[in-house]
Amino acid sequence: MVSIIIPVYNLETLIKRSVDSVKAQTIEDWELIMVNDGSGDSSGKVCDAIANTDPRIHVLHGKNAGAGAARKLGVAKAKGEWVLMLDGDDVLPPTALEQFLSKATDDVDIIVGSVRRCTDKGNYPHLMEQSRTLSGKEYIKALLNYETSVGPWAKLMRRSLFLNGQWIPHRRITHFEDLLMLVSVAGEARKVVIDNDLKVYDLIYRPEGVSHNMTMTFEGWYRMFNGISRFADEETALLFKLHRLYDGCITNGVEFDYSNPEIQCIVKDAQRYKLRGHDRLIYYMLHSKRLRRYVANRHKDVRPVSGAVKVSVVMSAYNEAKSIEKAMRSVLQQTFRNIELIVVDDASTDDTIEVIRTIAAVDGRVKIIRHEENLGLSAARRSGWENAVGDYVQFMDGSDTLNPMAIEHMYSKAKMSGAEIVVMGSQRSSRLLGLKIPYFIPSRVLKHSAVLTQELIPMILGRHGFSYSLVDKLFLREVLTKVNPLAESIFHGEDLLTTVRIFNHKFEIAHTDYVGYNWRMGGRSTSLKYDQQWEADKNLYDLSISLLEELNIKTAANVKAVAKGLADSFLSNVAQYLSNPFCSREKLKKCLGEQLNDSIWAVVLPVLNEEDYVNIRNKNVDELILQCYKKYKASRLFYTAMLFMKYI
Repeated sequence: MVSIIIPVYNLETLIKRSVDSVKAQTIEDWELIMVNDGSGDSSGKVCDAIANTDPRIHVLHGKNAGAGAARKLGVAKAKGEWVLMLDGDDVLPPTALEQFLSKATDDVDIIVGSVRRCTDKGNYPHLMEQSRTLSGKEYIKALLNYETSVGPWAKLMRRSLFLNGQWIPHRRITHFEDLLMLVSVAGEARKVVIDNDLKVYDLIYRPEGVSHNMTMTFEGWYRMFNGISRFADEETALLFKLHRLYDGCITNGVEFDYSNPEIQCIVKDAQRYKLRGHDRLIYYMLHSKRLRRYVANRHKDVRPVSGAVKVSVVMSAYNEAKSIEKAMRSVLQQTFRNIELIVVDDASTDDTIEVIRTIAAVDGRVKIIRHEENLGLSAARRSGWENAVGDYVQFMDGSDTLNPMAIEHMYSKAKMSGAEIVVMGSQRSSRLLGLKIPYFIPSRVLKHSAVLTQELIPMILGRHGFSYSLVDKLFLREVLTKVNPLAESIFHGEDLLTTVRIFNHKFEIAHTDYVGYNWRMGGRSTSLKYDQQWEADKNLYDLSISLLEELNIKTAANVKAVAKGLADSFLSNVAQYLSNPFCSREKLKKCLGEQLNDSIWAVVLPVLNEEDYVNIRNKNVDELILQCYKKYKASRLFYTAMLFMKYI
């Protein structure tokens, strides 16, 4: 028999739907125990009335003590071999128990299925994780590393696991109570089966939870940490504590007394382990009193404390099913929390929209806009910022990622300097080589704390010295409203032209050298072939000159900058093609010969230095290809050296 436990708190209008889903099960050998957790409405009476309709349904009444205590009371009264936790506002599919029991062999103690998220906007696909079989200790480690679901949902557990008395809910533990329950019972488990094919739980999203929401005191944190330490190995428990302290103090601004010996012990214990990456960064932030004080002051002076949206992140996506989840999570896991993420799917033909909807179902900060036809990057960004409500707007591509403190750094700089635009550092990330190569460091160009945008236009047009991209910048939303910059008909060079249009106005720009934006090399699905690139660049030249005339800034210096940027692009396009081992030299020579006779390149290419231009002037295609190949070999040597330095 399966004992189903439902904690009930102020669910008078919802509990019947949940109970009906239990009654509809294809297996009848179950009992349902509803625990009224001191509800302030008529939930208790509703539960009593429901219990009178079926002898398998029982009701317990208690004082409000939280969902954990309610579940423990239900388990104590349970008689089934198996226990299933169900929230009073969620439902079970009709075959849920049948699916679970199909995996219930003698040596399996916990069975984990998948969860479907249900909102007012519709039902979204089940959240999937890696199907596998673990021991109890391995499952605890997966839970504490957030490698598997830490909620109580979609988990069938043997009742005998709860009889060892290890699970002790406490009223002060108002966060991570479900995780603590799972960790305490998993230690006795012989085998844990995680199976994504089990579609066994519908999680109904609503703003309020099962029990009243409380801020956890330090006593609660301490009890939770102490409970985790009882069941996990020392290193896993320590890393979990470090990350939760970081979430509480640095991310959410919780006031901890760092003179407390318990916290000092946690931080000092970390010295015994070789922490790497993000774990090491968190350790230093918690260990340094000066750094903690600096971050705390920034929280008080700069970071918003209300729930208002301060920054709108507009992410454009087209056929990014493999990368969009990582991109979205890099935004949603920012240390700066008062954000909204607007994802614009530009009529993708793969599963991009399904991935977006899955993530949106579990985070209310995500908005989805879907184009019925592919309109291009500029149109996608326009759709996003026109629906933004934040004071500032950050653009982003669906193949790229943000580092954890990117938005916090830019927002802080914007508020402190009063600048309308903030630019941050960026780097190119090669998944193939495992390298992150610095792309743009603002202080190398912006010597002063703030400059006027008009001073940077020649560098933007020349694509040298200053980033012309939109994605490494934070814009005051009023800037976009005033300039109305994004041209929907442009499919190549849109960032350059848009940035010039914005920067032609007298806005103040500030910078932070924090490298916050990661470009994924080779990640754009809109990349052009070399012959298409040349045609697109020629069109971009015409558009650039037209824009200079429209803005009344067609000076000799700006025209030369446009030509220099396109001329460099011409040569790099040849080198890029030569990097392809399957390239056809004969086809390249034919296309180059045709391009060198074009009137636009005759105007653009003379701005190159004599060494680069001599073969173009003489139309010596073979020597030009050899010249570009030498540059390609030099760049490959640079990347090889960086790769070597990484592993020595």
